[in-house]
Amino acid sequence: MKSSRRTPLRRRSHVVLDELAHAANAGCPTEELLARGLSLVLAVTRLPVGIACLCPAGKETPTVVETRGLRPATARVVERAFPLAVPDDLLVAALPRLPVPPATRDLLGAEGISRGVVVPLLSARGPSGALVGLGRGRAAVRAPRTLLRSITLELGSAVGSTLFRQGLQAANSDLLRLLTLVKILGEPRSLEDTLTTVAAAARSFAAAVAVDVWLANTTTRQLYRIVLLEPPGPWRIDRARSFAYGQSLVGWVAETAKPAFLRVAFDDPRFRDQDWARERGIASFYAFPLRFMDRLVGVLSVGTAAPVSSAQLSLVEAYSDHAALAIGQAELRRRLET
Repeated sequence: MKSSRRTPLRRRSHVVLDELAHAANAGCPTEELLARGLSLVLAVTRLPVGIACLCPAGKETPTVVETRGLRPATARVVERAFPLAVPDDLLVAALPRLPVPPATRDLLGAEGISRGVVVPLLSARGPSGALVGLGRGRAAVRAPRTLLRSITLELGSAVGSTLFRQGLQAANSDLLRLLTLVKILGEPRSLEDTLTTVAAAARSFAAAVAVDVWLANTTTRQLYRIVLLEPPGPWRIDRARSFAYGQSLVGWVAETAKPAFLRVAFDDPRFRDQDWARERGIASFYAFPLRFMDRLVGVLSVGTAAPVSSAQLSLVEAYSDHAALAIGQAELRRRLET
């Protein structure tokens, strides 16, 4: 009797997996694929609580795309941050052995969660996501391993392919934006207009909270902030308007002519504007030297709410080279006109 009951379940599950593979090939959004995959995991494990996560390239913490069965307050916390270490294989474990930090375990424990199953979604490019089923009480998790491993591989491959395709589309879109901005910066324009365009584009590329453009005075070895884009205030703390070479992070960049990438800004003693950054919700900070004809013309600094991906960082770095050229040419035109 057990076998006859399980066979239809397995058959239905494989039909669902086939449907998900076809949906992925047809361009189904990854969020919908994960939601349907989570429904399948909860159906076969008979667990009441579920979390579906996506693993975007370049991000250390998975992004939660859906939660089920949690209280609204707990769900909001989980959706903001769920630092799951996606395992290499199916994991069925009691709460203390689930691969999440102690604070997350405490949060789930307060919900009565005692056990769970983590179904990693694996593709040729690494983890593409995870489906987590969670249960309350003392009953063991019903986990048909062969079926769940099929979900790991088949749905993982489908989600991975979708993410790769979306990545290519985003890269093409970003490249087109970069080429358009390079063309705009190549047009004759005032220095002020050039600096504002540079700041606005950098904020867009990095999804930044705040962007500064600093101009360099190579005689006095000082940096002066000319443009600051930040959220509307009122703010209690203002940022410094100038730094000497070697002072603070932007001064260090000017002194060394090297970029600085602070994924955790507050851990670096070079970053002096910590109160200013905290008030605006900045967690990561990046600064790029702007050089024109082997001469420092300024520094571009970018503050973000979370670490940017390697693809975003490469884009802003490439853009900063073109920005330096545009700023240098605008300065040169101003000198010639006067």
